[in-house]
Amino acid sequence: MTGARALAGAAITVGLPAQAVLANPARAAEAIEAFLSRVEAAYGAPDPTAAMMRLFYFEGVDAETRETYDKTLIPHLLRGHDAPTVGVEPVPDDFDPLYVLNGYEYRPNLTPLGYLVIDGTTKAVYGQHEGQYYLVGTTRIAVNPDGPPDRMLQMMLVGMASPPVNYTGHCDVMQSNGKIKRMELEDTGHGNTTAIVMGQYIERCEVTNDSGRGSLWLRLQEGEETVFDERIETPATRLSYRR
Repeated sequence: MTGARALAGAAITVGLPAQAVLANPARAAEAIEAFLSRVEAAYGAPDPTAAMMRLFYFEGVDAETRETYDKTLIPHLLRGHDAPTVGVEPVPDDFDPLYVLNGYEYRPNLTPLGYLVIDGTTKAVYGQHEGQYYLVGTTRIAVNPDGPPDRMLQMMLVGMASPPVNYTGHCDVMQSNGKIKRMELEDTGHGNTTAIVMGQYIERCEVTNDSGRGSLWLRLQEGEETVFDERIETPATRLSYRR
């Protein structure tokens, strides 16, 4: 597994919060090696599901959430991977560990250090506890469980021209914990972007055609309802939405 081990070395250089590991890079490398070996062994175990469950750190994870691992997450990690290549990579700089759904806040129970990468495609977040690496568990806190259920919020931005229009923009969505989450509508160079998130409603959006040509189209949907659908042509360059 040369490639996997090379990935592991790259991730270690990102920097870890545990001072004991930071002070001893060789020990960190050994711990990553041991973690990846446990992952590989889980796929070849007589009971892969049970072996994979032992890779998780479950401190603070309630029984209902833990049950979802056994029924949904573990089968996802195992499906289609008999003797996989495994490695690790760092989480991106904009990684957001908080997930909000239907009045509950979900957070990792270990500081996310990176992704376990299975066959180059399937990923799961890992962290560290007392010098050993684990897949992180998820804790949940009820902040507004009696509020209205979340809806699927969709934000579609299209720049129409050839070559594609360059644009910048964002939308702010209200979450069921009463806090605003900003969704960046990043220009990928293909002329269109779609962002989807679960939440209460779209509070506001601001998008700009930075090319000075072509058109810009913004469509916003909350559940089955379209709340905004407008298109501008140059010289108009900005679209704004306020709830």
